[in-house]
Amino acid sequence: MSHAMKLPPRRSGFALLLVLGMLVLIVGLAVGFLMSSTTELRSASGFGATVAARNLADTAVGLVQGQINLAATQGTGVAWVSQPGMVRTYDTAGSLKKAYKLYSAANMISSTVDVAGGKSADEPPAAWKSSPALWTDLNAPVQTSNGKVYPILDGSVGSNGLKPEGFSLGTVPGASSWQPIPMPVRWLYVLQDGTMVAATGSGKSATVAGASAANPIVGRVAFWTDDDSCKVNINTAGEGTYWNTPHTVTANEVNWGKYQPAKGEFQRYPGHPAMTCLSSVLGVSPSHATLSNDDIYAITPRISTGGSNGKTVVAGTTSTAVGTTIPTAAIAAKTQRLYASVDELAFNVARTQNSTKITPTDIAQARFFLTANSRAPETNLFNLPRIACWPVYSNLAPTRTTSYDQLIAFCASTSGTAGNNPYYFQRQTNTNPTTDISLPRNGTLYKYLRTLTGRAIPGFGNNFLTKYSDDRDQILTEIFDYIRCTNLYDDSMTGTGKTPYTQAPGAAGHGWVAPTVNNITVPVTQGLGRSFTLSSFGIGFICNADAAVPRSNDLVNNKALRNTGNVVLAPGEKVVQAILIPQLFAPMMGYTTITPSMKMTITGQGAMSLTALPGGGTSQLFTGTAISGTENYNGLLSYIINGGSGWGGHPSWRFFTNAYGGSYPWVSVPVKLAAGTTSMLLAGTTLIVTFTDIASGQVLQTFNVPLPSVVLPIPALVNDPSLVSPPTTDLPNWWSFGVNFPNTSAYPSIFGTFPGRLSFVSSKGQGGATTPQLGNPVIDTYDVVRTVQPAHGDFRVLAGLNNVPASTYIIHPDYRDTTKMWASTLTEAYSTASTQGLSLGSYFPSTITAAQYRGTLAAPDIIPSATGTNTPEGTGDFDSGLPNIPDGAYINKPDEGLGPGAAGASTYFDYPWTANAAGVNFFSPNRQIPSPGMFGSLPTGVKAGVPWRTLLFHPQTSHFGSSHLPEDHLFLDLFWMPVVEPYAISDRFSTAGKINMNYQILPFTYINRSTGLNALLKSERVYAIPNADVQLGYKVGPQVPAVDYPVDATQTLAQFQTKFQSGDVYRSASEICDLHIVPLGLTGASVATMANTTTGGFWAGMRLTGENLRERIYTTLYPRLTTKSNTYTVHFRAQSLKKAAASIPSAWQEGADVVTGEYRGSATIERFIDANNTSIPDYGTNPDATPTLDTYYRWRVIRNRQFSP
Repeated sequence: MSHAMKLPPRRSGFALLLVLGMLVLIVGLAVGFLMSSTTELRSASGFGATVAARNLADTAVGLVQGQINLAATQGTGVAWVSQPGMVRTYDTAGSLKKAYKLYSAANMISSTVDVAGGKSADEPPAAWKSSPALWTDLNAPVQTSNGKVYPILDGSVGSNGLKPEGFSLGTVPGASSWQPIPMPVRWLYVLQDGTMVAATGSGKSATVAGASAANPIVGRVAFWTDDDSCKVNINTAGEGTYWNTPHTVTANEVNWGKYQPAKGEFQRYPGHPAMTCLSSVLGVSPSHATLSNDDIYAITPRISTGGSNGKTVVAGTTSTAVGTTIPTAAIAAKTQRLYASVDELAFNVARTQNSTKITPTDIAQARFFLTANSRAPETNLFNLPRIACWPVYSNLAPTRTTSYDQLIAFCASTSGTAGNNPYYFQRQTNTNPTTDISLPRNGTLYKYLRTLTGRAIPGFGNNFLTKYSDDRDQILTEIFDYIRCTNLYDDSMTGTGKTPYTQAPGAAGHGWVAPTVNNITVPVTQGLGRSFTLSSFGIGFICNADAAVPRSNDLVNNKALRNTGNVVLAPGEKVVQAILIPQLFAPMMGYTTITPSMKMTITGQGAMSLTALPGGGTSQLFTGTAISGTENYNGLLSYIINGGSGWGGHPSWRFFTNAYGGSYPWVSVPVKLAAGTTSMLLAGTTLIVTFTDIASGQVLQTFNVPLPSVVLPIPALVNDPSLVSPPTTDLPNWWSFGVNFPNTSAYPSIFGTFPGRLSFVSSKGQGGATTPQLGNPVIDTYDVVRTVQPAHGDFRVLAGLNNVPASTYIIHPDYRDTTKMWASTLTEAYSTASTQGLSLGSYFPSTITAAQYRGTLAAPDIIPSATGTNTPEGTGDFDSGLPNIPDGAYINKPDEGLGPGAAGASTYFDYPWTANAAGVNFFSPNRQIPSPGMFGSLPTGVKAGVPWRTLLFHPQTSHFGSSHLPEDHLFLDLFWMPVVEPYAISDRFSTAGKINMNYQILPFTYINRSTGLNALLKSERVYAIPNADVQLGYKVGPQVPAVDYPVDATQTLAQFQTKFQSGDVYRSASEICDLHIVPLGLTGASVATMANTTTGGFWAGMRLTGENLRERIYTTLYPRLTTKSNTYTVHFRAQSLKKAAASIPSAWQEGADVVTGEYRGSATIERFIDANNTSIPDYGTNPDATPTLDTYYRWRVIRNRQFSP
């Protein structure tokens, strides 16, 4: 019998509880696991959505890169320009090809730019906020415990916050007190296959073309791209203090001579990025009313105080105390790191606050106006390399180049190290006219320029070959020669064992350059060199003896009588003697000084004779059947000797007749005139004058000079006791030239022990206002002088000719007037006579009607324009001379500097003939050459025979350079000047810190940000010399009121706004030359009056302003301007999306469909050329080589910044 077992009731209940407990535990663990999985899933989904959103942001950045690449890689026939929000391309007819939008829009590439009345068609509507499915505000702020934070532009800027110059707002669509500056753009919806679509619709509903269940909407992105070159670069900018080489006697310019910028004082270097003013951004805010220069230098990474200390410390001293001889020390370069972002302005290298005045709030509000990264390409409109306008010794020879040269060479080369495929001109010798142009690479680059100037210019159309014909080649040769003549004696080589381009001071060849003769071209073209040309030629007659003056009629002492029969003169007889007088001119006037390496040879095509009238006999003036002789001017001292100008322009003609102690071959034999002679007949001839470089033996120029036959009055014997200058000068010194016959080896006295005029010139110097005749070999009231000169008076045109024909020269207007003793254009280099050249016989027209100049320093070095339609008065194409040199036909030589003279002296004004070297503490390449704007005084009519016409780099619509297309300023686009101090601001064909002229912001045209240009203009000056200053002594003193004025930025920038109103932009930075830079505080100055070319216009009242001064501001602005950028910041808002279940696949419904993730921020990107890429073709050899240079640009991301305050 079996029995079932029974458990006790308690044990049965315990088991149940145990099972139930385990079940609960298992369920709890399962629920916990499920809950954790859900959280992780949500987290993973959120992270995935964020990653997806960030990827969408990267897609926006990539899209922007693609847009820029499309625009910038179309080859040599398409120009491109950039601006905030857009890149455009132009063809060789100057027409718009495409507009590539750099913001999210319905149509990303367009054939038109729809801007009317200054308003973009893509500007959001006023009610954009009511359509959140279509529009989003990229500048939407986020509220934090410290207030609102904006991702792009702080809403308090310009109102109760930072007040940058040039910032203003128009009518802002959808503005509110919460968000005063919205920046809405369209959403671009992204489909699963990657397609990006601009939706249509309104309100909260958007229709997305192409979306479907199989290809759903997965995200959307909105973006806008800023052009960083429209901002001020905190690594390169500073606070500029203006400086220029002095030209007039004003308080400002006298101080410029005293307070020269020292080495390292970049904020005073003309055209340097450090001249751009940070105060235009940071100057005024709630935290401070103003900032001093020192406040700004304290936060800049590479700019220091010191040197001239902003025009307060005298050059050549260590303090304002004058009289010491301690050289001004170069400023020690800062070694701080460059800023990586604007935010780093808050801290210095010690990680403490950078400035107590500039607060973090100021810095945050300044982000829209400042950048730490901005670069602009140094490629021309053909998208090919520009040529650097700094000369480098051939093959970068270590003993002939400095670190500056080598860095410039690196910046201007492609394919690896410096010197590989160089795009700069090289030089080797200053004494041979063909050697440098014959260097292989120079010839290659010259042909490169010929090719480009013969093509239609992208963005503009037309070409320079059609415009200038043979003068196109002549202009290019002049430019080559100008660059070759830069930095003639490099002071930075002092004490280094290196050898400058020209010889040492005082040695033959110092500051001397034989003009380039270019045999590459047909016809041959010639540069202007740093040498002399023949500006005029004269013959002078003096009286050796007069029977009426017994002291002169002495057989024992007067050797002139021995040469005329060795008998005393009968009553009424006289003895006369002739001298040939060359007047020379050096168009490249300036410092360093010139010590010639030349000789002059004169030969005649026939004999020259003198016949006494009436009925007298005929005598040969020069022995032999023809005139001949050579004078060696090798090594003449380079400072003023007897009035000889050592720095260019017109040296004194007597400087070249005294022969510096040697013989002078072109003095005639004495000729006796019979009693009763009332006049003389000079039988003239054509003279062949040849200039030859002594070192190379090469002929520099040949002149065919006609001296036509003419009836002349008879010279008088100098017998005026007032001409005696005690205690050493006696009248017999004036009775001879001191030479019996030509080719005499010394200066034997003709009259007793008196040395004669030429020797007296050598020993006595130039004289002055009270004794203007002192030391002159001819005297206007006693002697007879006749000269011939160029018909036009523009000596630059002569200097550009290898062989000057006789037709170039015409006789002086008074040449045949027998009542005039003097008919002469001879001039002195240095005189303070109160009347214009009367004592010197100078014949000057004034550049101003009926003007009376104060002395020959003030009188323009210009002779009458007897023929031709161009005059200096009409074109304004003359240069203002240095303080001690008259205005004239110069070519704007780069100033190599002048060291301080005597204690208390003002450099450039006092003791200029001392010509002290500026020294290493004042040397800088960028001080000498700000930009190719320096070429503006080069003549453009040499081959065509058109005088007083130079390259035009300022607005003047009536000028040939502007009225005949293409405009001259487009020559500038072919060149650049690398900036290599205080660090390599320039890199391979790019420069940091440039400001984009195209500052209009698309599509947000209601935001005006011209701040970058305000910062650029702030430290600049406009020259305008009033006509009335001619009588105030603007060249000789006393000091006249200032002739340099600050810039009226408001009036000047209004011209930009006018251009932008119609949607147009600037295509080349050289177009700055078309704009009127209006002076501030000058009565009557406005865009309208400056554009008026009639007699009632502004410039009609400022006709003393030489072209070099009028164009100076364009020369210093151009290197800091650009129209295309390498650096951009893309601001974006990206969202990952998920469609709601059962919703329409092709539509997005705001609020119903789901935003799964968002990423806001910005990315700064930069295009660059790899310096080590050796595969880049040599475009100098073949401008059409492929691939084009554009294709070698690469991209790098400078900075990613998430907006997550």
